[in-house]
Amino acid sequence: MNNYSASATATQVAIIGGGPAGCCCAIRLIQQGIDDVVIIESSDYQQFRIGESIPPQTKQLFHQLEIWSAFAKEQHQPCYGSRSWWGDNRNGFNDSLLSPYGHGWHLERQKFNRFLAKQAQSAGVTLLTQCQFKTGRLINDKHYHLTLDRQGAEHQLNAKFVVDASGARASFAQTQGSKKQSNHALVSLGRRFIITDKHYPLSQQTHLEAVENGWWYAARLPNDRVLISLTTDPQTAKTLKLHETNNWLDILVNSPNTKALLQGVTPEDPQPKRYPASSFCLNPATGKNWLAIGDAACTFDPITSGGIIKAMADGVTCADIIAGIFKTSGHDTHHGLIQYQQMLIQRYQHYLAMRAHYYQQEKRFLNSPFWQKMQAMSPHKIHSKMELQANLT
Repeated sequence: MNNYSASATATQVAIIGGGPAGCCCAIRLIQQGIDDVVIIESSDYQQFRIGESIPPQTKQLFHQLEIWSAFAKEQHQPCYGSRSWWGDNRNGFNDSLLSPYGHGWHLERQKFNRFLAKQAQSAGVTLLTQCQFKTGRLINDKHYHLTLDRQGAEHQLNAKFVVDASGARASFAQTQGSKKQSNHALVSLGRRFIITDKHYPLSQQTHLEAVENGWWYAARLPNDRVLISLTTDPQTAKTLKLHETNNWLDILVNSPNTKALLQGVTPEDPQPKRYPASSFCLNPATGKNWLAIGDAACTFDPITSGGIIKAMADGVTCADIIAGIFKTSGHDTHHGLIQYQQMLIQRYQHYLAMRAHYYQQEKRFLNSPFWQKMQAMSPHKIHSKMELQANLT
């Protein structure tokens, strides 16, 4: 990965965050003729990231970005759908056999993020790794002056347009006054295991099981690994001390079906790793020559399994909006940004309804504090806290 270049003092578009949203946005911008794009990524792409599945229709995005052949060579594990015990003691199936796009994939996230970053570089994007965004302010209503930090050294970058793809931190948007409208934070506690039995019971399907204190998720990873995680609310995790290995295992061995996944494995992670699983909608997610995408714009409950494809699709959509702004020399900045903000609000409203439907299907644990909280949720209207037009002028 490239490091910061002192000569990179000005750019057309600065993208803060080099995950799926940021990289897909950058690649699409290059396709649209915006040839001066900088990604500011805080990591070096070496950190472990919790795995996630992407659905078959993601193939459309890979083709649109012209990276399908390269992705296929990465050989991520196929995902043929899901097997679940949810709302019923009998297992249900949701498979991809009839999908016109074929199967989905279980991603090794660290590898996938590196892949997208390299594809962005190959397209002509400047990638600044181990580089932290610190501050951003609009100068003369024309460009943003960004202050960056790379391992203690301060650097400056001017950008005509800024994309916040920093994930749930929404680091740039929050410096512009945006707020997170949150709804029922959850937490996932997961461990990786090494598969030692060639007859291991977990197939290439995602495994889901609702239990008294939350729900279990499991998926195979490359190199004979499996990820097993429990999603619950922070209070339940704290009360049951689920960060402690023995307590986490107690919940697992008492699960009717997920406990079978402990057969034929040895632990790779000595204790559960904690991952936030909050739901929020950023308000506003657009402003004068900036917008937020992916998890910076909104985050969903992991039960939806839609985080990565949402991030990638946001990147493509917003790149087209930005390209349109540049092609009109900035004279028509409002229309696309306002439409995008409205789409985000509508999408989040739809998500809240879908999430409430999922959790209300489970009626077996009515005395559980976790399920009481989740079933008390009801979709409610999300309103923009600011007048969009005023925020863009």
